[in-house]
Amino acid sequence: MKKIIRVTLTCSLPILLAISVPWYREKEDNRIYSLFEGLPDWVAVALICYALIPLINIFIWATYSSDSKQDQ
Repeated sequence: MKKIIRVTLTCSLPILLAISVPWYREKEDNRIYSLFEGLPDWVAVALICYALIPLINIFIWATYSSDSKQDQ
């Protein structure tokens, strides 16, 4: 079960990186939408993605090292 979760989270990393890039956020009315503390929405989304990526990596490495200890 941990392997399935680890593979799913590993596959989510490039998706989070793609979401963090603001190239797909085109507005028709050219307004800047603020989401958090006056930051534009694309900045807030990018910061959230950049914060999630290391946390996911920590989880992946922690479960990988615990699995390898059990194999020995």
